[in-house]
Amino acid sequence: MAALNPNDIESVTVLKDAAATSIYGSRGANGVILITTKSGRTGKPKIDLRTQFGFNNWAVSEKKRLKGLTSEQYTQMFLEGWLNRGETIDKAVSRFEGYYPGAVDFGANGEIQKINVETNWIDEITRTGQTQSYDLSASGGNDFVNYYISGSYFSQGAPVIYSGLDRLSSRVNITVTPTSKLKFTNNLLHPAWISLV
Repeated sequence: MAALNPNDIESVTVLKDAAATSIYGSRGANGVILITTKSGRTGKPKIDLRTQFGFNNWAVSEKKRLKGLTSEQYTQMFLEGWLNRGETIDKAVSRFEGYYPGAVDFGANGEIQKINVETNWIDEITRTGQTQSYDLSASGGNDFVNYYISGSYFSQGAPVIYSGLDRLSSRVNITVTPTSKLKFTNNLLHPAWISLV
């Protein structure tokens, strides 16, 4: 579903109970969703261009958001973790200073004297996300052939960094009717690129 451009959808039909099982057998016991994509119609060529741009952010107020540890809380947990593993306080402090040199000044017994680096990690891993989409389609046809061709680019950057979606896709629907009793139809979807960012 992530590869499907919503602007290519003509209709959505939900089949359930007998209607679904009569067509799909036991696989349709829980119901079936049929998605029909757009096709060309007889008439003059039609070209559509659609663009969208927007922003997204946290869905909850700042008071209800996840709170990260302060530098002091993190330092205390780091030292406590190593002490629980059987290390001495001097060895735990030495390990901390090896990972984070100069971040904290310690006293003689491992007590925190001064915090030199204060990082709000929630701010570091979040952002105001941007959403953009560009869709181009061409459709038309005559008594012999109908066509619908589309290409789209969609990019959504979520509020949490490295969680989003980029999608580049194209679709070709062509129907050829050489005689009143013969019809050829193809429906090609090519998700050229889908990636999480």
